[in-house]
Amino acid sequence: MKTLTFNLMSSLIMGIEQGSKRDVPVKLFQQLMEGLISVPINLPFTRFNRSLQASEKIREIVMDLIREKRVALDHQNASPQQDLITSLLSLRNDHNSVALSDEEIVDNAIIIMIGGHDTSSILLTFLIRLLAKDPSVYAGVVQGRQLNEYKKDQMIVN
Repeated sequence: MKTLTFNLMSSLIMGIEQGSKRDVPVKLFQQLMEGLISVPINLPFTRFNRSLQASEKIREIVMDLIREKRVALDHQNASPQQDLITSLLSLRNDHNSVALSDEEIVDNAIIIMIGGHDTSSILLTFLIRLLAKDPSVYAGVVQGRQLNEYKKDQMIVN
């Protein structure tokens, strides 16, 4: 579930599709997450130190993405709503100047990834577990889907 969640977030937040370009951030993000719940002692052999290093590398990757996306937006090769980063790059204030600095965009992207990663993957895991272990819940979901399909069919007929 964590891999699925990271893949979805990479696409929606950073616009990185599957492939070698996504493999590096996956490992770095795992190191970053491990360091968030570690003892904050910054020595070379600690999880916290590895997390800080991973955070810096992630920031560099996101900054490179910002540069790429800015060029694509300038050449009109990208949609302003393509992903979160392009949306943030497209924001303008009242004076039609850039609303957020590159650093603020990097911070927002990383915060959203941290906030959404474990919460979403844990929720999906418990949901699938509940559906697998409780036949009445599964039946209710199936029945709700059938009811929705019936309603759609009725709307088409009318």
